[in-house]
Amino acid sequence: MASDRRGRARRDPRPAHGLALELLNRKCDLAPYTKLSVPASKVDGEIVAYASPDSTFAVTKRLIDGAKKSVLIGTYDFTATYVADLLTNAVARGVKVELMLDLDNRSGEQPLYDSLKAAGVKTHPAPACGPGHAHFFPSCHEKVTVIDGEWVLVQSGNYTENSIPPNDPTPGSAQPHVPGNRDMGLAIRSKSLAAFFTKVVKADIKLAAKPPSPQELAPVVEPEVLLFESAPTAVPKVVADKRFKVSAGQTVQAVVTPDNFLEAAADLLAGATKTIDIEEQYIRPSQPQVGRLLTAIKAARATNHSLKVRIVLAAGYGGDDTARLRKELAELSEKHDLPFGQRVRLLNKKYFVHCHNKLIVVDGERVLVGSQNWSDTGVSQNREAGILLTHKGIAEYFTGLVDFDWKTGVKTLPKPKPVKPHELGPVGLRVRYGDYADV
Repeated sequence: MASDRRGRARRDPRPAHGLALELLNRKCDLAPYTKLSVPASKVDGEIVAYASPDSTFAVTKRLIDGAKKSVLIGTYDFTATYVADLLTNAVARGVKVELMLDLDNRSGEQPLYDSLKAAGVKTHPAPACGPGHAHFFPSCHEKVTVIDGEWVLVQSGNYTENSIPPNDPTPGSAQPHVPGNRDMGLAIRSKSLAAFFTKVVKADIKLAAKPPSPQELAPVVEPEVLLFESAPTAVPKVVADKRFKVSAGQTVQAVVTPDNFLEAAADLLAGATKTIDIEEQYIRPSQPQVGRLLTAIKAARATNHSLKVRIVLAAGYGGDDTARLRKELAELSEKHDLPFGQRVRLLNKKYFVHCHNKLIVVDGERVLVGSQNWSDTGVSQNREAGILLTHKGIAEYFTGLVDFDWKTGVKTLPKPKPVKPHELGPVGLRVRYGDYADV
């Protein structure tokens, strides 16, 4: 996407059916927030690892269709109507469905939100920068679903067409592959983890219900970027979700921004001895809190000279976006010894729409996956949610996906140029801003 010199989104010069859409300024005045204590949780026997574009929808559908009592969701972006259908079907069979959504005028979201409310879903705005409610976070950027107080899905992807494309990874499926983002997630059967995330989402709903200040009633808005991208021309290696039976002693650690993510992630990286694999939408190396994570990588490499680091990032979209990426890649190389091509590559658009992932795998056994982009807001200010665990099988599952993304990754950066309509190819994809926002 293009941005101005202050990093704000600029309007795409091409009209979108005559619509003038606007997004919120995420730099609003914030109310004081008291950090939570974030305990470790016991796993009740099962964890499912999954990834987009292959299996996120399959796992989500299976678990929501199996809900008997309740579905609670806290998420940033929700425009996929086929996921909304899962929720309305659940309501129709007597399941209590509750949704907290970070509303900010992005295309298609408000009508879907309103239709869910009309269908019986209990809906709430998130306590982020938005009109008519209190502001405690720049964005409520988490992607958390709690089902029957027993299952928790925590992932990097929103409920959008690109982050949760309706694919069926079953071998022999006749359904054609739908291209999408690279995203990853975990579904964990854990009553204690479900209780914790229920507490977080419910507490945030209460925060949004507090009387807003006059400054919070009318936040500044900015133009929405309407992106159009050519569809990927090749199908990546399709990997179905994988269910793991875990031992009675297995625990997982929730990592929540602004509460404990930065410390947990820095400790994880600093403790690496063999390998660090990272997939991120972007890394903002000049931002101080992101610098703490890069310093942790540098400290681990200083102690273990043979430590291997692989970082996969999203490719740019031409113009100012590619120029910014070029600058950040140079800074990663010059200031943090993470040279492009050697330790940093870009996700190949031949196979994927976009790298929207937020993943760290350390030493082939420790995994952190969640919603946190490597920006100062993502690691220290937003409401974000992730999971940190130690499990060789799960680490191997995600590492296998990184292996493909790294092997096919782009090692040279094209010169900055605007995306022209004739370059979109025979099949064009409309890109939802919520999947690409600098959050």
